[in-house]
Amino acid sequence: MNQTVSVINDFLLHQIFIEEMITNFIAEKLGIEDAVDSNILGNNKKALNFDQKVNLILESDHFSIIDKSKISVYKEILKEFHFHQEASSVEESFTSLDKNDDFLLILYPQEPFLPRNEKLTVALYALMDDVSQLISEYTQRQPVKSNRSQRLRKSANSLSKLALFFSFLLFR
Repeated sequence: MNQTVSVINDFLLHQIFIEEMITNFIAEKLGIEDAVDSNILGNNKKALNFDQKVNLILESDHFSIIDKSKISVYKEILKEFHFHQEASSVEESFTSLDKNDDFLLILYPQEPFLPRNEKLTVALYALMDDVSQLISEYTQRQPVKSNRSQRLRKSANSLSKLALFFSFLLFR
């Protein structure tokens, strides 16, 4: 499986866990014992969709402007991934006029020598971790952590150290 498919699949899978945290939280607050069979939270056409559930919790004063932006961009990227599942790179998946890819790279800066697609991949995993942590804190549930994001960050740091070493040798 190529890196693009893996990132997109991880993102879509992550969304399921985020939605479950939110659904369970709303069910608990509303006293709904069986969220799955609920008309408002369950798996039916009348139930709230992911965007609506996220918007519901974003209405609270719990989140800062930056945190709300992260969660909103997360939702927008999710839509882009649904529309561009056949993209050959992560970068090609971003076609929105909102420039979510640029926002990600500003939010999660990385070494300039890394390819843009690699930067976006690392940034996406960082966004997943952040959104998971934010929703977890809000709902008081365990966050969904991705081991892949930690590995990618470590490899990006290793590459940066390696590049620094080679540049030192070249300019010596």
